[in-house]
Amino acid sequence: MNVCAQTLRTQLSLSIKALKQISCDLPTNPEKAAQQLPNDDQIRKQLHSEHTSLTLWNRNEVEENGTKRFVTQLIELKLDADQFIKHYKA
Repeated sequence: MNVCAQTLRTQLSLSIKALKQISCDLPTNPEKAAQQLPNDDQIRKQLHSEHTSLTLWNRNEVEENGTKRFVTQLIELKLDADQFIKHYKA
């Protein structure tokens, strides 16, 4: 998979934003926050609802006038606790 550093940094920032929305106390800086990610039990304690929203970048191939190009879009996922934790382990 060919992913640039900016995409990885943005995905990390969006993931940290989701953790902050469930009241996890993390620094704003993605590099510092990545070193202080909560463990599975801490995340489970903070999840109050059945599903949690997570926003990610998604690259889609679009064909217009016979030419193909990639478009980056923000997508919002609704994940349960197990899926949410699995996302952070990846």
